[in-house]
Amino acid sequence: MYGYLWYTKNVISVWLFMVHYERWDFMFNNGNFSNKPLYKQIVDETKGLIAKGMLKENDKMPSVREFAKIKKVNISTIQKAYQQLENEKIITTIIGKGTFITNNFDNIKPNYKLIDTLIEDLVREAKVLGITKEELLKKISDMFEE
Repeated sequence: MYGYLWYTKNVISVWLFMVHYERWDFMFNNGNFSNKPLYKQIVDETKGLIAKGMLKENDKMPSVREFAKIKKVNISTIQKAYQQLENEKIITTIIGKGTFITNNFDNIKPNYKLIDTLIEDLVREAKVLGITKEELLKKISDMFEE
């Protein structure tokens, strides 16, 4: 009986961990190839998930070790990301309880200056390639639908 309870408890614990793990693995995509350091990518991903409403105030973040395992990165990478997010007051750590999303979302605003620059470059390239405005807008619209 004791062995069965231990087994059942551990199976449930493993299952709960896997559900939690899969949620974070799904939310934080490892397929982002960027020239940015990994910790900055994680910071940007976290801010993006908050901006999209996928992470909300008081949501608990994974532990540093758990997140490092999910992202398949070194623990120090996650520590550096968490430190930056704490410095920006986006997350807060409560000793003995964990790390949580705060309600300070002032730092999470779309970077329209960057978007404008990217759009200008895109339009310039499209003109060089002979792509019409309609073709470009259709392509962008199609990408939004994916």
